[in-house]
Amino acid sequence: MDKSRFIFNVLIALAVIVLFILHFAQVKKPYGLVKKESAPVGNIVSSGSNITIAYVNTDSILASYTLYNEMKNELESQQSNAEYQYEKKMKEFEKTFGL
Repeated sequence: MDKSRFIFNVLIALAVIVLFILHFAQVKKPYGLVKKESAPVGNIVSSGSNITIAYVNTDSILASYTLYNEMKNELESQQSNAEYQYEKKMKEFEKTFGL
C-alpha cells in the first residue's frame, strides 16, 4: 500500500513538473501590446480588393431626420402619459389604504 502511494505521488509530481515546463516554455505575446497599422483618415488602403469604407455622422442624421424627431416626440408623450397614470394610481392606492 505504501509503495503504490509513493509511486502515485511520484507520477503526480512528474506530471506537475512537465505541465509547469510546458506552460512556461511557450512564447506568448503580451495582450494589449499588439501593434496595429492604421491608415490616415480619408485614405483607403486595399490589397488588391475593392473595399469601400463609409463614414457616417449619426448626430447630423438624427438632427435632420424627421421620422426620428416624430418618433422621439411620440415616445416622450407616451412617457409623460405613463408617469401621469402611475401618479394617479399611486394617489388612488394611498386613498384606499389611508397611507
